[in-house]
Amino acid sequence: MQIPLTNLSSQRKLENAILFSIVLFVFKIIFPVLSPLSIIIINELLVLVTLYFWLLYIIGFTQSKINSPLSIILNAGILNALLFFIISISSALFPDFSKSDLSRTFLYTLFATLIVLVFIGALEYIFSAFRELFFLR
Repeated sequence: MQIPLTNLSSQRKLENAILFSIVLFVFKIIFPVLSPLSIIIINELLVLVTLYFWLLYIIGFTQSKINSPLSIILNAGILNALLFFIISISSALFPDFSKSDLSRTFLYTLFATLIVLVFIGALEYIFSAFRELFFLR
């Protein structure tokens, strides 16, 4: 079974991934609070499409690096350590924003959206590295 849109060039995959990341970022700026069901569904669809296009790009990237699986393992380990560091720093910096003013919640929304985009990229790399290492068996 082949994933749809895998025959695109690497540059086109990267352009699509960046485009949908920007669309997701702008959507989160426009709608920081997701209260109606339609806004929640649109947000989830944008996140899934962004995940899909980053997955397409990163699978091609890790397939080109499969000649040296040790570097893929080390990169995934360093990325896991970086994710742990970001989680600990962000939870210490932003403990609770339930009773904050509008400017602080806007900054919180921007920061949370950037953190989500970092997690999307990192998790896509980690899972595509696991995929490539599984096919090495």
